[in-house]
Amino acid sequence: MSAFQKPTTKTPIQIQTVNPTKSDLMDVASLRNNCTSPLQMIENQLRQKQLKSQIPKSQSIFNGMKIGIIVGGAIASITFLNNDGGTSLSEAFQTFLVVTLAVGGMLSINNLSGKNVFVYTEKEAINRLTVDNVPFLKSGDDLGFCVRLSSSSKSTNNERYSGTNGAVACMDGQLRNTSPDYISKYPFASSKQYGRLPSHFHLKNMLVDDQMRRQGIAYQLLDHVEKYVKQNTDADLLTLEVEDSNTGAISLYEKFGFVEGDTMGADRDYGSRFYVTGRTFMIKKI
Repeated sequence: MSAFQKPTTKTPIQIQTVNPTKSDLMDVASLRNNCTSPLQMIENQLRQKQLKSQIPKSQSIFNGMKIGIIVGGAIASITFLNNDGGTSLSEAFQTFLVVTLAVGGMLSINNLSGKNVFVYTEKEAINRLTVDNVPFLKSGDDLGFCVRLSSSSKSTNNERYSGTNGAVACMDGQLRNTSPDYISKYPFASSKQYGRLPSHFHLKNMLVDDQMRRQGIAYQLLDHVEKYVKQNTDADLLTLEVEDSNTGAISLYEKFGFVEGDTMGADRDYGSRFYVTGRTFMIKKI
């Protein structure tokens, strides 16, 4: 590395591993859901439903029929054009009327009844966020790291991060090509073989919330992960994949000591340009 100076964060933070508990998982999932928790999702849906209910009935009917006309026109056109003259113009028009009335009428009724806005139950919202954002943390296949605002800085950022319990950044990772001892010891140690690479911890899904960037948080998170991996596993390398277009991330990784590396036979898994274009595989020895 050059004489790059390790940055310190402007906002006091704490970094911790993510325990696969409901609270920790939902904090990370909510962060990845634009800092919106399951309860906040439900509140937003209820607010939207209330606003929809205030729309005049005539406007609700018009909105439904407008969509019906668009769908009916599209289906009638496809039917007419794709049947090599087997469907007459009058038949296509009949299709248009039937679809328009069916779809438009159904949507108009939904609009009038307020059913056009779906509202999750809390259980459904939690499940949705889990499936979309933290499935491998939930199963234990990945190990997560979470950056939280310290107690002294929570108050100034309370509104944005109230749904994440102060979580502002996160990262997942998996131990790969490790010894059988570590596979049996850690659920986040994969039994799959990735080419001829030595034991390595593969970093995935790093996120720093937009409003907390350019404060050194990403660098501090990488530093914490490296120390954890070095102290708790047999990994010789940190590895990651990055989009070639993400020049900001590449610059950060290079400053931290990552270099473009040899996949050593794990091309299919690690984005060799022969298989996946536009991605770079990077490594750092630890």
